[in-house]
Amino acid sequence: MAEDLKKKLEERSRQIAEQLAQSVSLSPPPQAEAPPEVAEKPKRVRKKAAAKEAGVPEEQAGAQTEELPASPPEKPAAPPKPKEKQAPPAPAKLYPFLEGIHEARLKAPERKFKQSWDLNFALKGLDLKRPENRMSTEIALPEGRGRELRVGVFADVLAAEAQAKGAALVIRRDEIAGLAQDKKRLKQTADQVDWFLGEVSLMAEIGRSLGAVLGPRGKVPKPIPPKADVAVFIKKAQRSVPVVLKDSPTIHVPIGTQDMADEAVLKNLEAVYQLVKEKLPKGINNIRAVHLKLTMGPPVRLEVK
Repeated sequence: MAEDLKKKLEERSRQIAEQLAQSVSLSPPPQAEAPPEVAEKPKRVRKKAAAKEAGVPEEQAGAQTEELPASPPEKPAAPPKPKEKQAPPAPAKLYPFLEGIHEARLKAPERKFKQSWDLNFALKGLDLKRPENRMSTEIALPEGRGRELRVGVFADVLAAEAQAKGAALVIRRDEIAGLAQDKKRLKQTADQVDWFLGEVSLMAEIGRSLGAVLGPRGKVPKPIPPKADVAVFIKKAQRSVPVVLKDSPTIHVPIGTQDMADEAVLKNLEAVYQLVKEKLPKGINNIRAVHLKLTMGPPVRLEVK
């Protein structure tokens, strides 16, 4: 009896084990998760992939898929606006000489000092690398400079006469060597005067000893011939102004002061203008423009004639 029960239990255990094994073999295997990139493929791509596996041509598959909305066409860029043409500046008015003096005086603001008249030439057509096209001279203004110019004289036998005839400074022969050794005092002396004169007998010594300082300042002495009237040379120097053309095609000449009458300024202006025109190789054809102004005033353009 016990023997039969034992056999039945063993048979039942074997049947349960077979049923469990059969149920395990019939259950489907677990599906792996699709990688993110596959899961995130758009619907259209998935349909094309499925059609490819089914052997459907790609053209037909594309026709069966949903069409994506077309992006709106880009608007064409607006054409750049044309730049507005600016009208060229009106040409400056050209004044006759006397009228230009009136206009320049009217436009100049009042100042607490005596302003100077400045005459400016702008030149053209000159090769200033050629020495013959340069200019370094002076002119005695008919109506004077408008202020007292200081004249220094290097003198030997004419020292007393130069002192008596209005020289602001007289430098004797025995003082030249001392000035040559003291460059600072020589520079200060040169800056004290507007013009230097010198006896002919002293010119070689002056050039050798003092030329390195006086030359760059435009203060090389003008020679006084033997037995000449020193007073004539001093008076002429007191009315003279330099007229220089070097590296830049411009000439600047002071022709008077604000307190001078317009007619006196006109005489000085005409004298300087005539000199410059005569010294230029092509005369009036080398003059681009002429301007006149007071020290603090705006320039007035004059006629070139």
